[in-house]
Amino acid sequence: MIDLLDEAGVFFLKARPTTYCLYQAAGMKEDSSGEERKPHTVSLVLHHGESAEFDVLFKPTLAQRMEGKIHLSVVDNPYEETDIQLVGEGYEDDLTLDNIHGLAADNKEENTEGDLEEDIIEAARVDHIQFGDCHVGRPYAVTFTITNRSREEAMRFEWLADTPFHFSPRVGHLHAGCAKDITVTLKSDVAVAFKMHPVKCKVARITFQLPPEQVADWDDHLRTVKWVDATRDTAATWPMKRKVIETDPEPAHTVLEKSSREVELRLSAVVDYAEFQMDMEAIQFKETLVFQTRILTFQLSNTGNVALEYSWMVAVEDEGAVGHTEELLSPSLDGGFPSSASGAPVKSSHSSNQLSCTLEQVCSSLSSSLNTVSATSVFSVEPRSGTVPAGQEQLFQIKFSPVCVGDFESRILCSIPNLKPKQKGPEVVVKGRSLMPDCHFELEDSDYTTAKRRNPELQGPKGTTFDPNCRGVGQSGRTTYPQAVQCGQTFMVMNPTSSAYSFQWTCQDPEASPEQVAFFCLTERGQIQPGKKAEMKFEFIARHLDITESFWVFTIPEQSISVPFLLVGNTTDPLVTLDRSHLNFHLLLIVTR
Repeated sequence: MIDLLDEAGVFFLKARPTTYCLYQAAGMKEDSSGEERKPHTVSLVLHHGESAEFDVLFKPTLAQRMEGKIHLSVVDNPYEETDIQLVGEGYEDDLTLDNIHGLAADNKEENTEGDLEEDIIEAARVDHIQFGDCHVGRPYAVTFTITNRSREEAMRFEWLADTPFHFSPRVGHLHAGCAKDITVTLKSDVAVAFKMHPVKCKVARITFQLPPEQVADWDDHLRTVKWVDATRDTAATWPMKRKVIETDPEPAHTVLEKSSREVELRLSAVVDYAEFQMDMEAIQFKETLVFQTRILTFQLSNTGNVALEYSWMVAVEDEGAVGHTEELLSPSLDGGFPSSASGAPVKSSHSSNQLSCTLEQVCSSLSSSLNTVSATSVFSVEPRSGTVPAGQEQLFQIKFSPVCVGDFESRILCSIPNLKPKQKGPEVVVKGRSLMPDCHFELEDSDYTTAKRRNPELQGPKGTTFDPNCRGVGQSGRTTYPQAVQCGQTFMVMNPTSSAYSFQWTCQDPEASPEQVAFFCLTERGQIQPGKKAEMKFEFIARHLDITESFWVFTIPEQSISVPFLLVGNTTDPLVTLDRSHLNFHLLLIVTR
């Protein structure tokens, strides 16, 4: 429930179109008639994860400070109550500056916090334009409105601004009840900072020699185009004209005595060049198997006074490139950068039993996460573009994702648009070498062992010490124990070599009765043709609650490759909850519903 407590009736609560209310009391909107009374201002229901948005409007009727309060309460929870204080100040003037919005958020936000009991909260200023961080030599424009609130007298205004601020129009007339848009433009060729810089506008009441309805609106922005006679060649047979643009003259007027005054507008901005510091100039990746991804990080610091905008590009110079090309780093086909865990390749080696493959996913088949990447995009940077606020740092990840064998070298270039003249942006030289694996498992990384989620007291296969390099393939299920629940897992194994080979899965668990076996391999052996994939299927049947582990070995006899697997199953009790603990129908007449 939301209650708007406002004795003066100057604050209004309006739900945004995306917010659905059970009801909103009349009299709480600007255009409401004030009829119908409700126990609360607004009533609404928010489900888990939902949010509601409201606009609070202030429409003063007196030239004074006014206060209100919004009280938020939750039904059946007396401990969850929130009060939002409202402060506004109404004023009267015959000339006002309206619709003032800066290019950046004001440091003193409108929802200023303070101690209302001491009455120190002030209404936010409405005469301040915040340009924010600006580039040297680039124009920034903000438009606001100047309004003549008088119903009888016209007014003349003149902005008394110096460089680098420019007002357009600078001088003009405002007829009674009229308004005019003013554009203030900031452009500085040198570094400079302004904080609440005052700019004065000279205002005076005026009268015209003619009736006001016969005098056209005027300001120094109005122009008249004329075509006047020009000297022509004696041989020409047609008249010569030239285009002349003239400023319209100011209508004749008289300034009323003692009517001149000054209106002040405050401007804030920081104009400066971007400055940076980077902790790395060259990166050498370790040898990386094809379809695998290595990630290194580096930091870019903004040491300047304004925000730093960046955009990364890659200049490719690999063994297959004939020339030198540059292109913007682009996302992969699925809308993102190459996956950092696209699979687990295996290189032929006698110590290959230390290699492993990874995955942890709950009862769902895993589709291939390989991305087809061109040779020019084996290196990528994340984030590719953005802004670093002044005095802050940004961490970047450089990824090496080879899809073919070779040596790769690139220069990663950063484009920063607001550097000092002749200053170059950051540049990182990256190198990497890729090797062809003999076997590739299309599996996502699992942190079951790396994040120390595994109980260290559990033993390895057949009671031996557990090999930390062996990572897990995860399964899970919910069961009403002792009834068993069956859950399956599939993934692909790719043969990237030029010759076919066979494979075999071997379970290393101690012998047990069929009623106690939890994991089953449905593809214990087979053959994979060169350049093809084979689907591997495992089945998990929960025999008890909590964690169940099973150790398996994937073997390729022709390549002398042996890869250990740890299969993990987690069984828990069913989780059933109700959204309420009681139903109260209150008083109800007999024979009614």
